Amino acid sequence: MTIDTLSFRFATFNDIETIISVVNQANFPDKPKRTNYAEVSNILNQNDAVILLAVKNEIIIACIALTKKPQHCHISLFAVNADLQNQGIGSILLEKAEEYIKTYFKQPKIKLEILYQRKNLLNFYLHRGYQRTGIFLIEEISYLKQSFQFEVLEKALN
Repeated sequence: MTIDTLSFRFATFNDIETIISVVNQANFPDKPKRTNYAEVSNILNQNDAVILLAVKNEIIIACIALTKKPQHCHISLFAVNADLQNQGIGSILLEKAEEYIKTYFKQPKIKLEILYQRKNLLNFYLHRGYQRTGIFLIEEISYLKQSFQFEVLEKALN
């Protein structure tokens, strides 16, 4: 898939249910859900946060949340429709997100957490210039009633 077949826009509150579906299906298609209405609406309610969407034929196929912090920008809810993964959509969307962070948030660094057990995610980010920080987090996701181990990655923006 090329960038010519995709369009990009910012999410609105009308997109919340679709974002939840894309994120949950992409990350845990046969497991408990990763995100919920409260998390997505909380991001959309923040002044220094956006959710960037990749759209094809007027259908949301990928999303990435960007939240400006004092010293960096935090990425979350990065997901591509499971049926469309491994076609370069995630790479294109991440590039668009990085451009937005440099241009509008003017932050020198990006940070994100990846599920430690997902080595394919680690390789995806390392290939795109992200670095391991050596920081690991255990996070209890209350609505899942389960703990997960995450690794923090970062990338300096030039």
